[in-house]
Amino acid sequence: MLSEAYHLLMFDALRTRASEVCLLLDRDRERNPRGLYLLDEIAKCFCGGSVEDALAILLALATDGKGRLCAVQYATDAPMLGFQYASSVISAVDRVILALRTVRSKLEARAAAWQRVEQENEARARDALAKYSARLAAETASSGHLVVTRSLSNARERAVPFLQRKLLAQRHDQKLRATIEQIDQTIWAVEQAQDNQAVMKALESGVRCAKSLQGESGSAETLSTTLDHLAEVLETNADFTQAILDDTSMNADQELSDADLEQQLASLEERLRSECQKETQRNVVTRSPRRRERRSSPTRPEESFAGDGQRSSPVAIDHDEVSREEVEKDVQRLDAALQGITLTE
Repeated sequence: MLSEAYHLLMFDALRTRASEVCLLLDRDRERNPRGLYLLDEIAKCFCGGSVEDALAILLALATDGKGRLCAVQYATDAPMLGFQYASSVISAVDRVILALRTVRSKLEARAAAWQRVEQENEARARDALAKYSARLAAETASSGHLVVTRSLSNARERAVPFLQRKLLAQRHDQKLRATIEQIDQTIWAVEQAQDNQAVMKALESGVRCAKSLQGESGSAETLSTTLDHLAEVLETNADFTQAILDDTSMNADQELSDADLEQQLASLEERLRSECQKETQRNVVTRSPRRRERRSSPTRPEESFAGDGQRSSPVAIDHDEVSREEVEKDVQRLDAALQGITLTE
């Protein structure tokens, strides 16, 4: 068993760490004035992602009276641990806000997962088209001119399913982001309503105090004015709620159109065409000594006779080093050929 000295040492370390977290929570009051947090938020923002450390710190803070713990549950979801800093009692409104924030946290996790799916499928579609780009560069370097084959059409066919999954994931992500925005607006409306309620109570208390001091009783005119003000408040709140519902509506059941897929394919192919041009320019190198020896070897089927009676290949170089004018001519010829390619099936 652990000694008593060890327990005291661990307790002192926990108290010190809890004091450091208190300083961070004080600095965070401007962003979160109510001091409402979920256990996962405390772990992510103040404990380096460790849920165990966050739980120990929250228990220490609650024991010292520097906060209040509560179980938060929304609908049939599993309950989560909530915490309110510098508070002795968590109100019903604060519990509702924490419950909405639990839903928001789950939706953010799902949206992040869909973003990963979107990025993975885009990378796979790019790899499918990159194979065609690599073959195009190899054929250009070996033959001196472009050879367009069915590899482009096959590469596009392999890239289309990945792009479909990417667009579907993108739409799921957009739908979740819109729902998260609606939840944020709902939380803001609840907080504003609670603040307005506190202001109303303060005003009513002030009016009662003034009437008691002046010895006046309420009149029919005062009651009518109060009711008119109340009707204005209720009408404004109804308009605000309807505006929230109208702004956050979106149609997520649209089918994927051919124009979306064609736009994705065109964007990837344009980038690959640019990369192919740059790769071909880098591959223009000086002639190696082995090519001079190859001229005296037996004639190969792909060799042809040059004008001076010597054997040479279509890509043979007659100088030890390639001149700048020849490089520029090759680059211009390749650019002209690439611009003439129509990237369609």
